[in-house]
Amino acid sequence: MGTVKVAPVGGGQAGLSFNHELTVLGVEQVVLERGWIGQTWRDRWSSFCLVTPNWSAHLPGMEYAGDDPRRSCAPR
Repeated sequence: MGTVKVAPVGGGQAGLSFNHELTVLGVEQVVLERGWIGQTWRDRWSSFCLVTPNWSAHLPGMEYAGDDPRRSCAPR
């Protein structure tokens, strides 16, 4: 077993975004997460809905691929 110098804590959006940017820079690291990736979001709300446009809710390296980038799931 080897060692790494960087270990982002948390597999939510911030931790995964940080992981992506470190990977792009070629920094070897491991993400530490107590549960499954994104588990906090799964446990917190059964029907969570952002009020921002669809295009803004993505992780780095994973661009929006839906058919309505300006829509949010908020009531109109």
